[in-house]
Amino acid sequence: MANIWSVIIFEEIQMKKNVLLSIIVPIYNVEKYIGSLVNSLVKQTNKNFEVIYIDDGSTDESMQILKEIMAGSEQEFSFKLLQQVNQGLSSARNTGILNATGEYIFFLDSDDEIEINFVETILTSCYKYSQPDTLIFGYSRIDEFGNALDSNYGHGSFYRQKDLCTSEQILTALSKDEIPTTAWSFVTKRSVIEKHDLLFSVGKKFEDNNFTPKVFYFSKNIVVISLRL
Repeated sequence: MANIWSVIIFEEIQMKKNVLLSIIVPIYNVEKYIGSLVNSLVKQTNKNFEVIYIDDGSTDESMQILKEIMAGSEQEFSFKLLQQVNQGLSSARNTGILNATGEYIFFLDSDDEIEINFVETILTSCYKYSQPDTLIFGYSRIDEFGNALDSNYGHGSFYRQKDLCTSEQILTALSKDEIPTTAWSFVTKRSVIEKHDLLFSVGKKFEDNNFTPKVFYFSKNIVVISLRL
């Protein structure tokens, strides 16, 4: 199992019970982006989440930058910083899954960032739709200067759904390329992942293509919300 090489180098702080969301962030040589990502987490309007950072053997200054930011700002959410020898994105995400405690799990790439109301919108939607198994949302693309770029997904009519969807509806939309297979385009219950032993395939390309359809298949009720990363 991937996490046998993992060691905790920062203990979890401000331990919380019944955390809504575990945000899993694999890190590998992203010193250019890590600051923006962490700041987007620190600024969240709702702090009912934990962040699990997994250093997948970075050789640049990513971890030093992360540590400096975390040490220099007052954290209102729990976090863990895990370290492992380089094994790739799939292995890092699996390590995050095995260390998550939140009711829901979200996979956030380390060169991305989220809107400051992301967690709050997820929480509100969970209450509104009586804790759906999975929540799907769109995204916006920006360049390194923060300028908006054209994107192919996340803006079509499917994202204007107002009712709960079944796994069949979502898988049909997936087959038509109306929604992406990317792991960062949804939030799902940890129980869905654990019950069906869902992990990312290590050592294979396009790992999301194998993982995401399984999440949708095993999700009994899914909601599409008007939220962008």
